[in-house]
Amino acid sequence: MNQIKYKLDLYSKHFFNLNSNLSIEENLFISKCISNIDEKDIFINEHISAYTFCPSVDNSGLINYGRFAFGKKTKNKYFYNLVEQLFNFLNINIHNSKVNFFYYGVGWDYLNHLIKFYQLSSDYRNIYCEEFLVDRANFKNNYMVKSKEYSVGIDNTIMNKDDANVNQINLNNNSEVFENPHANDLCNKMKSLDFLLDTYSVYDNKTTLYFD
Repeated sequence: MNQIKYKLDLYSKHFFNLNSNLSIEENLFISKCISNIDEKDIFINEHISAYTFCPSVDNSGLINYGRFAFGKKTKNKYFYNLVEQLFNFLNINIHNSKVNFFYYGVGWDYLNHLIKFYQLSSDYRNIYCEEFLVDRANFKNNYMVKSKEYSVGIDNTIMNKDDANVNQINLNNNSEVFENPHANDLCNKMKSLDFLLDTYSVYDNKTTLYFD
């Protein structure tokens, strides 16, 4: 969709250049994925996002801009094929294709060398994620480092990570003042560029902001 492509270009220009940091294949996946997002992915089950730009900022002010994800909120053969093609190039092997779940999204945490694969349950109540450590030198030494699960709600989502429950608060662009002043600065900067704050979480001395 044009609006998502516009925001991708903004994010690349002001925060993290995807074209120069990711492979041609990854950028092609993202472009095709965005073109495959339709109105159902935006307006049905609005508390679940089909895409996100989600920088995190720690208490010292260090910002990880290399965090974003793109997907499809409805079961879709085309998106399934896109993921299979990308993971074939990256030498990533999905460990668990869960019953009554479908391919939902692929996320990046560039600073920490991670690629994340998400599956969404058919009733939209649960998300399953596998995280892979990626060797960008040749993509030959990639391996899964952990899996995690989410319980999805309208007002908040609970992420079970490292035996701890992390509360992700859905804001739907409502105002929020964070204890971390650097998070407030980051939020204001992104909002000035027309990004909409959708969700946030605070854990491990970091505030993560999820923007549409």
